[in-house]
Amino acid sequence: MGSTNGVVPVYDGDGSDYGGLFTGDEGSKSGPEAAAFGGTPGDKYDSCHHRSCDTLGNVDPEVLETMADALTHATLAWCRAGTDD
Repeated sequence: MGSTNGVVPVYDGDGSDYGGLFTGDEGSKSGPEAAAFGGTPGDKYDSCHHRSCDTLGNVDPEVLETMADALTHATLAWCRAGTDD
């Protein structure tokens, strides 16, 4: 994938296929994003990524739940691929 940021890789048996969930930790806020969600245009999406402030206190529980649901759905879909279910 080339990046470890916000990626939860899922591999098949031989490791050739992969997918991931991306949470937006790379990049900077645009003007419209800053207006809609707060912050300043040009600010990093996650200023604590891989820094000392990157703790459980910096986790958005709603985003965590959404990403856990997405990972569950993706895992089940990949597990069922190629079956008769």
